[in-house]
Amino acid sequence: MGTPLPLVVIPDFVDKQPVLGSTKAEVGVNSQEIKTSIESDLAGKEYVIPPGEKWKISVYYMIEQYWIDYKLYISIPSTGRKRTFEGKLYSKGLYDFCIIPEKIE
Repeated sequence: MGTPLPLVVIPDFVDKQPVLGSTKAEVGVNSQEIKTSIESDLAGKEYVIPPGEKWKISVYYMIEQYWIDYKLYISIPSTGRKRTFEGKLYSKGLYDFCIIPEKIE
């Protein structure tokens, strides 16, 4: 398994601006998923279709995505070693959805 990777605070986007909050990610080269949830009165909505009728239920997801350049400086005071990591942080997440029921004649 190895040593766990260190966690660093990564920016959240508030009003389309990056701000430091409490979201953390491991320092690593792989993509990571951070859990999110949608607060909506549509979540768990049920539609009962009467026998013999045909309906089209469309679900549209609204996705927010952003990217930001970063530079991470790491140092170990006891050894004097220093290292710099540079890259681009990408984020994409579901922030809302819409359900449109349509009766087909």
